[in-house]
Amino acid sequence: MEQPGTGDAVAINLRAGRQIPTSVVAVHGSVLELNLPSVLAPGATLKLVWAGRQGAVGADASVVARPGAGGLCVELGAISAAERRTLLRARPDRALAVTANPVARPGQRERLTMRGALHDISLGGLAFLTTGSVHLGDTVMITLGQPMAEPLLTNVAARVVHLTDRPDGRRLVSCAFDDPRSVGDVVSRLVAA
Repeated sequence: MEQPGTGDAVAINLRAGRQIPTSVVAVHGSVLELNLPSVLAPGATLKLVWAGRQGAVGADASVVARPGAGGLCVELGAISAAERRTLLRARPDRALAVTANPVARPGQRERLTMRGALHDISLGGLAFLTTGSVHLGDTVMITLGQPMAEPLLTNVAARVVHLTDRPDGRRLVSCAFDDPRSVGDVVSRLVAA
């Protein structure tokens, strides 16, 4: 399991299922400097989670003093896979459109682009509502944004991991980002909003 690098999005798990999303400012071996004020005393422990290449990753961490650091510094303990739902899912307060282009497999006929509305998003993936056709395990290229505005995400590869048919005829499509680290900054801003 890999530790997060400079610029990667991470979250500190709090009690009652809340999280503080932030990013890594600098890496000094197993010590991460986070983009948060250093308000915790050295020795305090916390749980840090992030999206790795293979899904949610987490580690217990201890706050450490690092002279000259501008942010909260934590030393990572053992890194392990985290429960997928460990990553906070947020529903943005504004409507965001999702365009999903299914990637055709060899010998498979090309399928139509799906359009839908964002349901929720996390550092590990997103879910959207659509009337389009998609299959479990499909790879889709995701574009996310508001109409008439610059997209927030463009052509991000994701894998369909869950489908739920709804009574209104739409389908909830849940996707896991192939490389969550590539979208961390945008997702952190949406989760924090």
